[in-house]
Amino acid sequence: MITANKIEKIVKTGVLHALYREDGGWYHHLKRFPGALFDYHGYVLFETKEDYDNNPSLIHRQDLNVKNGISSLPNYRKFVTEEIKQIESLKSTSKKIIISERKILNIIKSDLDSIEEENSNHFEGGTKKRMISYYERNQKLRAKAIKIHGTTCKVCQFNFKDNYGVHGEDYIEVHHLVPIHTLTKSTKVNPETDMIVVCSNCHRMIHRNKYQQLAIEELIKLRNDVINSV
Repeated sequence: MITANKIEKIVKTGVLHALYREDGGWYHHLKRFPGALFDYHGYVLFETKEDYDNNPSLIHRQDLNVKNGISSLPNYRKFVTEEIKQIESLKSTSKKIIISERKILNIIKSDLDSIEEENSNHFEGGTKKRMISYYERNQKLRAKAIKIHGTTCKVCQFNFKDNYGVHGEDYIEVHHLVPIHTLTKSTKVNPETDMIVVCSNCHRMIHRNKYQQLAIEELIKLRNDVINSV
C-alpha cells in the first residue's frame, strides 16, 4: 500500500510531516513544517507554515483542496526514474494483499448487526420489504463486492483505515448500482458489475433522494464541480 511515510523513505525530503493522495487534489492539513504533499507522480514542499497558509492555489477548509491538483503548482517536483520504480513496487505489493473472504464475512456481519440495531424499525413486513432486506444485507454478495472493488471509496477515494487506523480497517459500504426497490422479483446480482464500494458520506448523498438515486458518475461530477468552482 502506498503511503506518505513510505514515499518519504524513498524520496528522503527530510520533511516533518507528509501526506499522500494519488490524484493530488484533496488532503488533510499539514501540521508540521517543513511539510510535503505527495501525489502518484511527484510532490510539493512547504518550508514554513506561512508558505503553506498563503499559497493561493490551496483551498483551506475543514480539509485541504488543491483546485487543479498539486502537479499544477510551480514548485511541483516530479519523481525521478529510480523513485518511480520503487513507488511502483509499493503499488504492486498492495495489489497482492488479499483479504480472506471469511474475514470479510465476519467484518460485514458485525457491521450489519450494528446497522440493524441502529435502524431496528426500518424493515417491516411484506414481500417487497423482505426482498430489499435480503439484497441489502446479503453477506456473501457484500464480501464478493469488497474483494473485487477493495475498501477505498470509488467517489472520493476516502479510506477508513487511512483515517481511523486499525478501527477503520477493512470497512467500506457497498452500494447497489441498480436501485433495489425497483426489483419486482428475485434477481441474480453480479458483485463486479452491479455493486460498488463507497464511503458513508458518498453513500448517503447517492440515496439522498430516495426516488431518484444518483449514479456514481453523477456524484463524482457534483463533487468535482464544487471543488473546481472555488
